[in-house]
Amino acid sequence: MGSPMSASFDNGPYRRIPPPWLWGGNLSVRWQALFVLIAAAAVVFGVQMFAPETASFAKRLLYTWAHEAGHYFTAKLGGGDATVMVVSADGSGHVETQSSSPLHSVLMSAMGNLWPALLSAYLLYVGLTRQFLHMSLFFLAIAVALTTYAYGFEESVSLTLYGWAFLCLVAALLPTNAVVAATVSILISLTLLLGVMDNIEYVFLDYLNGDITRPSDSQQIADALGTQNLPEIGNTLIFLMVSFYAVSLALTIYWFSQHE
Repeated sequence: MGSPMSASFDNGPYRRIPPPWLWGGNLSVRWQALFVLIAAAAVVFGVQMFAPETASFAKRLLYTWAHEAGHYFTAKLGGGDATVMVVSADGSGHVETQSSSPLHSVLMSAMGNLWPALLSAYLLYVGLTRQFLHMSLFFLAIAVALTTYAYGFEESVSLTLYGWAFLCLVAALLPTNAVVAATVSILISLTLLLGVMDNIEYVFLDYLNGDITRPSDSQQIADALGTQNLPEIGNTLIFLMVSFYAVSLALTIYWFSQHE
């Protein structure tokens, strides 16, 4: 029996079904991890090249769902409430929430921008290391599907989000080794990363479309903190996003160093 770094790219000894022909017992996990990273990137950028409108639509809705889910679940888990969640085909969305405290209000506003980056960084880690891989994809599938079903988004939005949920669910339950699941995890991570980069300027926005009755997340944070220093708030949010990816990569490097 080989060392962990020479083992087949599976998720445990209970998976008896042989891996695809490419994966042999002599192929190191590092090379397999590199392969799934390249494969996921090829799919993401290949779809953008050959079906740009479809790719843009799917990316926009996945990012918007993650953004609104950040508000939604922070409200629920922090002792507040969330009664409405909307994701629209144009990439806009909102959640009607009620906070339990001023600090909770700040966290709810911040997590809209932070959650897509945090989820992306986490899925990158689990995709490369296979730690909690199938469980993570399974719960992500359930979260996307349940919120989509519960709040009845418009048809094109619902079908796209159900598609993402189905992809995660199949990857999580597929009775083979973890190659497919790892590729899907990194694919979603990269898609969210592109969404984060596309929407990075939003952290410096004060009001949506110049409407003072529609403050942005950063403006709501500023109001809760009693400051109007939006650049500082925006830079802090960006710093936290970058930190998520830095921690993800550091943990990944550490994991590989322990399996030489």
